[in-house]
Parts: sequence; structure tokens; C-alpha cells
Amino acid sequence: MATPDEEHAEAADASAVPAPLHETLLLTAYDRLGPSGVRGWRAELGLCLVAAALLDLHAAGRVAVGPHTVRVTDASRAADPVCDHLLERLVLAPRARRAHHWMRVEAEPVLAATIARLTGAGLLRTRRHRLLGVLPVIRYVPTRPAPRETTALAGPLLAAARIPGSWAPVPEGTCAHLVCRELAFAAGTARMQLSLP
Repeated sequence: MATPDEEHAEAADASAVPAPLHETLLLTAYDRLGPSGVRGWRAELGLCLVAAALLDLHAAGRVAVGPHTVRVTDASRAADPVCDHLLERLVLAPRARRAHHWMRVEAEPVLAATIARLTGAGLLRTRRHRLLGVLPVIRYVPTRPAPRETTALAGPLLAAARIPGSWAPVPEGTCAHLVCRELAFAAGTARMQLSLP
């Protein structure tokens, strides 16, 4: 027979809100690529996290992602602070922009906020060391593997940014497909800018 505390914990787990897609995506990347692999794809991961936050906002009915613009439909506060930050930026923008613009502009802040949130929740652990005995380096190590049932959409986003791995495609004609196309464009232009002299 279960104790009242165990029954309460089971009830809390059943009513728990699923993790935001951007958090799941980062945990999936750490799970599949490892800490050193993630470090090599930092720019692309930032783009993926913004795309995931846009998809979370679209699923909540807060934004409409079209082929030419991202438009705010509900400006009330989002439950997730990262999505709320992105929604605030979308509302305060002087004009509507395409999704790939927001991916490029918000990649670094969203990546930093997601890492901070996962570190604060105990899902990532900070490991500090020195490279060549001189340069301080901070690495993040996941404390447990990513949940498998929530990674269905994380894979196509990682694939759109050309991050290596075997990822399932997303169905055409959906908002996720449109966001993946914009993400592929943003990742391609980011790689071009890095390769220019």
C-alpha cells in the first residue's frame, strides 16, 4: 500500500506540465551529441532553441507563423520565461519580421537563458576546468537523459540546422515545417557569415 506522500507525488507527476520544447531540445542535443559535440554546434543550437520557442508560442495560440512574418495574436504573459522574453520582443518590434530574423537576433540570449534555467532546475551541471592549464572553460553536463517521448519535434529542428544525427522529418504543410525551413535558412546564412573572411 502506498503512503500518502507517494500518492501525492504520483498525482503531482500526472498533472505536471510538459517541459517547454526549447528545454527538451537542448537536453536532446546534450544526450545525442555529448557536451563537446554541443560546444561545436553552439550557434546552430541557439537558432534551434528560438525556433522551438516560436513553436511553443504557436502551439499556445500566442503567435501566428506565416511564410513572410511572425505575428503576435495574444500578448499576455507566457508561463515559460524564455517564451515570455521572445513574446515581449515580438510585441515591441516596430514591424513584423520573418521567423529567421528572430532566430538570428535572439539565438544567443535564448541559449543562455535556457542553459541558466536548466542549470537552476538541476538538469544540467556546471563543470569548470582550464584548457591547456590556462584558459578557464565552463562545460555543462546533463544530470539525466532527455525524455524520449517529448523529442519527436526536437529531431526535425536539429536536422533543419544541419546538426548531425538521424532525425525524423516533419510533415509538410504544418507550422513546424515552415519553422524548420526558416531555421534551415537562418543556419545557412549563419554558416556563410562565419566562413567569410
